Amino acid sequence: LEYYQVMAAASSMRNEGISGLRSLLRADHNNIAAQIGYAEALTWKEETRLDGMKRLQRLAGVGGLSNEQRASVMRAWRTALYWVPTTSRSLPLYDAFLAMFPQDHDVQERRNRAEHAPSEELAQTRTEGFQALDRGNLQQAESDFNGVLKTHPDDADAVGGLGLVRLRQ
Repeated sequence: LEYYQVMAAASSMRNEGISGLRSLLRADHNNIAAQIGYAEALTWKEETRLDGMKRLQRLAGVGGLSNEQRASVMRAWRTALYWVPTTSRSLPLYDAFLAMFPQDHDVQERRNRAEHAPSEELAQTRTEGFQALDRGNLQQAESDFNGVLKTHPDDADAVGGLGLVRLRQ
């Protein structure tokens, strides 16, 4: 198990390691340690992270896990949550974890930040403001940054962008 986990962690051997972990599960689908190792390894890459997290969520609900196994599931799942963006899209991921581990204050704090994060539309507007600034279109940049600041007056990037507009006027 550990051999395949180490392989999966090395980018040059990742596919081989994942295949090895998968073969351990095919040989014994009741092998909880292999299930945890496989799920955790899936969380290490963005393309497979959600699948790994769903597997960890299912494992967290399995009755009869030892304290060590439960701690391994929680640790792997929790770590994966730190790799997802703190946006509203991630709220269901945080909620699923907190339903199983409600005492985790750090994940609750990340969830709260995600809940109050600017929407993706506001982030796009902010980006467009910087693009307009780069093109020298100060009027459009000012409009974009002010649009963000209307709903998120503490958005440091929009405040900074507006400051750059003022410097160039």
